[in-house]
Amino acid sequence: MKNKNKLAIVSILSFGLIFSACNKDEAKDNPAAISAATSDTEKKDDASNNNEENVTKDGENNKDAKSSVSLSDWQGDWNSMYEYLEDPEIQSAYSTLAKNEEIDEDKAKEDYLAKRKADFAGLIIDADKVTFLDNFPEKDGKTIGEGTYKFSKTEEQMLGEHKITWNIFEATNEDAPYKYLTLMKIDPNEDLLHFHFRYGNDLDEILNKESWFPTVVSPQTTNEQLIDEITE
Repeated sequence: MKNKNKLAIVSILSFGLIFSACNKDEAKDNPAAISAATSDTEKKDDASNNNEENVTKDGENNKDAKSSVSLSDWQGDWNSMYEYLEDPEIQSAYSTLAKNEEIDEDKAKEDYLAKRKADFAGLIIDADKVTFLDNFPEKDGKTIGEGTYKFSKTEEQMLGEHKITWNIFEATNEDAPYKYLTLMKIDPNEDLLHFHFRYGNDLDEILNKESWFPTVVSPQTTNEQLIDEITE
């Protein structure tokens, strides 16, 4: 009787070992099962990667939105630099400019005036609205035109060895005096608070006027700052 019980136990254990071995062999011999398991893992990884990619794209989109150009970046009252260029106090600057460029003084002045030429004396920028004046704002300049402008795009150009960037704005009202305004960023590190710009109705023509850089300056500008700007 005891011998029978021992035989029964041995048989059960042997069957269990054989069953376990068969399962392992079946897994090895069944690549479809392995592939399915691997596929499930890859899908989870892909889903995780897609989520990370979406987060990155959303982050980039948010960054782009925050860094978008707004006309309010130039907000304030501005005086055309051109209106200062005949002041007796700054005439000495043209002599220095002529020496620096190795040309005649009259030619140096003539070229510089053409470079800063503007058809209005003052600007007021308030949000997306630009008011063009016949005199400085602090001298009660009269309005000669108004326009609302929206940012369109940026355009890069090479000026000698330097790359410059124009921020291009397009008028949204038909009676704006100029269809396009192109503005360079204000450099907060400059002693003279100013920015260069161009304006007109033909964008290609505006961008191709390589020697034309109208400039507006802060109403608090001094003669010394103007002389430094002319002779730099």
